[in-house]
Amino acid sequence: PDPQQAAQLLALLRRLGVTPAPIATGVCDHRHQEDRYTPGRTLRHLIRARTARCTAPGCGAQARHCDLDHSVSYPAGRTCECGMGPACRRHHRCKQAPGWHLTQPQPGIMHWTTPSGRTYTTRPTVYET
Repeated sequence: PDPQQAAQLLALLRRLGVTPAPIATGVCDHRHQEDRYTPGRTLRHLIRARTARCTAPGCGAQARHCDLDHSVSYPAGRTCECGMGPACRRHHRCKQAPGWHLTQPQPGIMHWTTPSGRTYTTRPTVYET
């Protein structure tokens, strides 16, 4: 947006009581980390905005219908942008089954390993600009 549009957007967001928060990319600064299992409203919105679909390879389930899953089981795993991602109930349970492994080396980048040893990488949603 041009400067005038950006100012109008900022004024609208202020009137609505909305505070924009950047989504973590690359290295997470843990600014939105929470000390509990269930993420709060802001963290839920950030994770679902970053990744609009289930993080499992080939799954098209919308993030708003997915569980927000810890890549590493809580409490060892962080309730943070770098430690969670949307997973439909089927893939959430699948990930917990013996032989499956999930890592998140960077916020939103998921490495899935199947029991047979195959690996798949999924990435955050890319929005058109």
